[in-house]
Amino acid sequence: MISLLSMAAGTVAGLFISVLKAVFSMLSWFLGLIAKGFKFLFCLLPVTAVCVALLFVLNLFILVTGNIGKLINATESSAANDNVKHEAEKLLFVGFKNVADTYNNVRQWWMSEVYPYKGSIAYIFLMLFTVIMLIRFYLK
Repeated sequence: MISLLSMAAGTVAGLFISVLKAVFSMLSWFLGLIAKGFKFLFCLLPVTAVCVALLFVLNLFILVTGNIGKLINATESSAANDNVKHEAEKLLFVGFKNVADTYNNVRQWWMSEVYPYKGSIAYIFLMLFTVIMLIRFYLK
């Protein structure tokens, strides 16, 4: 009986490790492609590579902070700059609201569909499938 349980535990652990290896393999492949793309752009068009890298970092900063604040410095005398700043903040607020709504929807789905299975083997599989789906969703 003990060998049967240890065999089952070994099988589940092996499956879990295989899924984790596959997930990290996907991530490393994707990050490797991004690095190769930057290297290619840097060799071919260095100015383009620097601009793409800076825009990528700026996009990540805006997504994480949700604030454009000091990125746009508009002078008081220029109405056009104030209008641009106002429009940018309005668009940023809409984007931030969409990201927050998406996170809230995912959390609500998790609490209503997955969390009731807590403590069972189905919960572990649902958690793994959720992580795999989220990684695949963000890699698209």
